[in-house]
Amino acid sequence: MQSETRGKFARPPPQFSASTGPVAAATLPPSPTPMDAVPAAPSPAARRRRRWLVAGGVVLALCALFAVWATDDNPPDVSDLRPLPRQLPDAQNAWLQLSKAATMLTWDRARDAGDGLIFMKLLAGDARDDATVAAWLAPENSVWPLFEQAAALPSGQAPVADDLESFLLAQKAPRSAHQINDLLDLSIVRAWSLFHSGQPDTGVDALLTTLRAVKLLEESRGGLDSVWTLTRRRQANKALAAMSQHQEVSSVALRRALTTLVQTRPDPREFALNLRVMLRENFLKLDALERGQESAVFGPGPRPTILSHGVNWPLLFKPHRTQWLLADNLRGSLRLLDADRKKIIAWQADERARMIGVDWRTLNPDNFFGRLLLLGDLVPASHLLRFRVRELAEISATETVLALRLHYMEHGALPSKLDELVPAYLPSVPLDYFDREPIRYSPAHFAVWSVGWNNFKVTSPDPDEDDTDGEIYFRLDFAAPPRLVPPAENPSLP
Repeated sequence: MQSETRGKFARPPPQFSASTGPVAAATLPPSPTPMDAVPAAPSPAARRRRRWLVAGGVVLALCALFAVWATDDNPPDVSDLRPLPRQLPDAQNAWLQLSKAATMLTWDRARDAGDGLIFMKLLAGDARDDATVAAWLAPENSVWPLFEQAAALPSGQAPVADDLESFLLAQKAPRSAHQINDLLDLSIVRAWSLFHSGQPDTGVDALLTTLRAVKLLEESRGGLDSVWTLTRRRQANKALAAMSQHQEVSSVALRRALTTLVQTRPDPREFALNLRVMLRENFLKLDALERGQESAVFGPGPRPTILSHGVNWPLLFKPHRTQWLLADNLRGSLRLLDADRKKIIAWQADERARMIGVDWRTLNPDNFFGRLLLLGDLVPASHLLRFRVRELAEISATETVLALRLHYMEHGALPSKLDELVPAYLPSVPLDYFDREPIRYSPAHFAVWSVGWNNFKVTSPDPDEDDTDGEIYFRLDFAAPPRLVPPAENPSLP
């Protein structure tokens, strides 16, 4: 026990200094601990290895992120969206015959029509220039017989590309779409020329031929080129509604016009088939871009700057993902062929956010180039839903104007409501396809109109032109009092 105590409490042996002898333990400096030790600075080689390791880790992380981010989707299954072209002999193919008539046309709107605003007034019958129109029509006498024969055929079929090679070949060949549109424009001007030359019924019949040709072109399953002809239907409808208001047009011609309007209403199934062809064309454009054939999409001339860096950079261009967006957009559009404006507007807002991003101006790099294509160079099917709704509403308004004109000719007054036109003049009250309600009509305001996209409404017999600009609106001049002329425009007033 004593030894244990002595060992436990024993003092440490004294320390000696060579100069002073024994040194007390309390005066010795404390022994350094590991925490107080100063680490040695790493060598330059160690610093370089550390930097290389950090840089390598960052590169590996970025590569992994890029591999995930740049991965494209698998191609979509579009077997349910394939177009089925008609098999027609050339002599029975209205599209081919109308194309032949268009190639015979020497008149060119861009070259000969001059001021676009004046030409639009000529189409609507709001202006006359008999000398100029006669000069346009004189060289085209051989065109109209073929045009009328083609418009009398039952159906047409535009070429549909089956593969990229045939698509590129069609892109390089001279295109007839603008020639056909020129032919339709000149046919409307010709109808007005016949009307003004003392042949009002013949002028109306010429417009009906134009409407039959437009229907055949719309339903020729030729994709976007065929669908765009509906703009010419709009001009023909406006001209027909304007002609019907003149006393020179007979009731017989008006009844023919009503029958033709019913017969030439666009078939939603044919419209859907044209949208399928559009999808096929969009897919082929994406294939062309992958192969470096940018002219198939952008046409000849300078290319976008991004193409000089390679459109196949997967971070910017994911063609399969773009195909998915287009295919899903078409399926949604097909479900909305008979929808009203509210459903279409709501769905299109969602689609735009999904296809282009919540705000495309943030330049979302995910499929960036594909999203840019969807802003202009690729036309999604949903873009044409708005055109279809307007087209159908315009036809309804034109039918109503013609029926009201017939009723006025035979009864000397306007009906109090459109139901009175059924069944003597119309099989049923035409719909306003913007909201699926009856087309709007006011005998007090001498007006027929559609609510359109902006809930348009007529509240006066003489609405302001700025309010009606771009809307579907027909004033019933045959029954209404003369329009009020502002004093500044009336030379008889001081």
